[in-house]
Amino acid sequence: MAVTRLPESTASTRLGAAAVARRSTEGDMVTTTQYFDRVIVDVTDQSEPMEVEFGRSSYWGDENLVYLTVNDRSLIMDDATGRAFYEAMMKLGSYLGYDQSR
Repeated sequence: MAVTRLPESTASTRLGAAAVARRSTEGDMVTTTQYFDRVIVDVTDQSEPMEVEFGRSSYWGDENLVYLTVNDRSLIMDDATGRAFYEAMMKLGSYLGYDQSR
């Protein structure tokens, strides 16, 4: 899927939600809302940083589904997988104490 980013004045910061227009292989424009976009460096091996992006996409069947892109390789999760992914991340965040105020 080719990516066409909206003008910088339209998109928000890297950590906020940013609207992104994408052209599908059929030529239709679909909208994604980017919630996370960062280059992540492994704390044990800083030699190969990874570009990670995720958000919501309406690419598949006009449903709002979770998409995940790592180093330019993308996937769109079905609803059940997206919900399971969310639940697992919430449990992990809670276990790590990320839901506690600092």
